[in-house]
Amino acid sequence: MNIKIIGTGYVGLITGLCLSLKHQVECVDINTKIVEKINLGLPHLYEVGLEELLKKQLKSGNFKSILLKNLSLKGTDIVLICVGTPSLEDDSCDLNYVNSAIESIIPLLSNLKQNISIIIKSTVPPGTVSSFITKKVREIYPLQSFPNIAFGMNPEFLREGSAISDFLNPDRIVLGADSEISQNHLIKLYKHFECPKIKVNSSTAEMIKYVNNSLLALQISAVNEYANICDGIENVDIRQVMSGVLQDKRWQSNENAKIPPFIHSYLKAGCGFGGSCFPKDVKALSKFASLNKVPTPLLEGTLSINENQPASLVKKVSKITDLKKAKVLLLGVSFKPNTDDIRDSPIHLFIKHFSFKGSKVFVHDPLVLEKLKSHPSSEYLGNKSYIKNFKEFLPTVEIIVLITYWQCYLELPSLITKKNQVILDSRGVFNSNDFPTSKYLTTGLR
Repeated sequence: MNIKIIGTGYVGLITGLCLSLKHQVECVDINTKIVEKINLGLPHLYEVGLEELLKKQLKSGNFKSILLKNLSLKGTDIVLICVGTPSLEDDSCDLNYVNSAIESIIPLLSNLKQNISIIIKSTVPPGTVSSFITKKVREIYPLQSFPNIAFGMNPEFLREGSAISDFLNPDRIVLGADSEISQNHLIKLYKHFECPKIKVNSSTAEMIKYVNNSLLALQISAVNEYANICDGIENVDIRQVMSGVLQDKRWQSNENAKIPPFIHSYLKAGCGFGGSCFPKDVKALSKFASLNKVPTPLLEGTLSINENQPASLVKKVSKITDLKKAKVLLLGVSFKPNTDDIRDSPIHLFIKHFSFKGSKVFVHDPLVLEKLKSHPSSEYLGNKSYIKNFKEFLPTVEIIVLITYWQCYLELPSLITKKNQVILDSRGVFNSNDFPTSKYLTTGLR
């Protein structure tokens, strides 16, 4: 098939490259520098295996990037809209980029002889495709005169750090189509995948994405709330609690009891969720519901627990050591390992709360330290707060906080030489036995 993808961000570029293994793909952007870099085999974002795949597909001839001004839809089967939908100040979903993408292709739809489907991959509120987008296009191209133009929704479920593998090995693909044309196009697009194909209308597909992300976020916040309860109980470790809970066969896989289901990774106490999806999607769904006069105490609670989690951990540290003028080293800026995404990373709240307590905060990350300098939370940091060699810096601080479990931090127990340092393991990666001369703290353990 001939595929055009509007947007060369995280979803757009990875989707385009993976689809180009079977189809002819052009990724479209308005930024000349980004287009040039992509065509030179230099991705403008980090993802495991991305650069290798980009160079391979450029060489194959099945993939390239073009400027929006050079876009033509002649012979195109599908246009995939893969642009950002960030949160607005009122927590609703910002559709400005989607609107701009649609407006940019509307003039190109005239005089097309082939059937063409406009498919949204961006996360948007239910009803966006069937009302907002369809109406916008049909005002110019009415169905009676242009029955060859179709619409649909095909949500993505890519996890940063394993996105290429996720795309190529999906557990299901949601095909949200509002006509036979768009459904047939989506079926053909993914015919080489053997996973289940869920055929629904576009609004249901939009809701599937929101419920998927908010339900996963709920698991994280639920266990963190249980962990905070455990914090007040002597000799109760949330990790042991959850180990006992998850032995219930209803939490186990029916296929292989020896391999825990992946959902278990979301049922661990920690410092909360972050990134480009969970926070904004939970907020957007709650806002969408409120506009329809539907209360969402569960979604609001999910967000509240997540927002307060770093503060509760900082308070935990303050109970055993004086934070005023204490030197604190925060390990990990990205919201998870193997990604360069710092959006809504817990580190921003850790920086804020430790700074408010009068601590001198230092930060390290093996990949994205420079990105932090342009984030609002950097106002609490000095010019010398960005540590390039954390191993040499460890003995100079009183408090060490593990936020992102990058591989280089997993050797932390062997690197500690200073006695009585406070080690806050916000992800529950280690055990107190790993730090015999330190004061070890973790979520959900008094």
